[in-house]
Amino acid sequence: MRLSLKARQVAAVTSIVGAAVVVLGGLYVTGVARVRLEESRARGRFLANAIYHRTREVVAGSADPYAALRADPGLRSVLESAYYSPDVSYAAIVDALDKHGGRVDYGAVFDDVRKSIDEAHRDGDFYATVTRDLPKYVQRDDDLEATLHKFRSAGKKLFLLTNSPWSYTDTMMSYLFGSRRKEYPTWRHYFDAVVVAAQKPNWFREGRSLMERDRDMLRDVSGKIDRGRIYEGGNLAEFERLLGIRGSSVLYVGDHIYGDILRSKKESSWHTAMIIPELDAEIDAEQALLDADEDDDSAIGDEDGPY
Repeated sequence: MRLSLKARQVAAVTSIVGAAVVVLGGLYVTGVARVRLEESRARGRFLANAIYHRTREVVAGSADPYAALRADPGLRSVLESAYYSPDVSYAAIVDALDKHGGRVDYGAVFDDVRKSIDEAHRDGDFYATVTRDLPKYVQRDDDLEATLHKFRSAGKKLFLLTNSPWSYTDTMMSYLFGSRRKEYPTWRHYFDAVVVAAQKPNWFREGRSLMERDRDMLRDVSGKIDRGRIYEGGNLAEFERLLGIRGSSVLYVGDHIYGDILRSKKESSWHTAMIIPELDAEIDAEQALLDADEDDDSAIGDEDGPY
């Protein structure tokens, strides 16, 4: 059967479009894979450097390096806040120990890493240590309350979303919000919603039902989120619906690259901003190197003279 001219033209155009879609799809997948690999490599390098420097300080002059590593709170805090899998943490620590030299019991290191990560997320030692001496661990910002008040005055909705339990959150926030403005009877009233024990990053996927906390009791949410009350758990879809917000209008500020930033970017349309205190030291070090290079270049120019 012979095709008409119009049918042949349609078939030709369809073939061209199909080929273009396949090619563009392949390019897109390749680009995404490359970005993900670069992301993973950058995160791995960051963790390896942090663990290496801390490990070198701990084991220096220690008669029992393994015991010192297990007992060191600094290394434990790195693992507690780590946004990597235990396997990546294990690889970074092994690399640091290999650079230090000496015999390495890789099985013992693996067991210690898994145990430390599990303990850091299970017991309450971290919360108890911090709350016993808040001025030592927490730096208050005198502009915090004024800044949040300015946001609210401009019509912005504010919310607090944390994995920390209610008791720790209340103690910490009460310390940070030291003064009391007449518009805010408690620190909770700075926020349109306060959600504790959120269980991020799972919160951004399916999570669990949102509950309202009343002292030691939990009850179902009555259909809306009220300012000044405490909520626990929940999930992204339910939260957006009850608070009446759209994903593209949210700016989410966090300090955990996996629990706050990566997962929220994958599962929502929220805009994100990440706080990285460690970058201050990195920026200062880089600037010092740039200044030193400029001084060296100036010195060479002075020695060479005008001719």
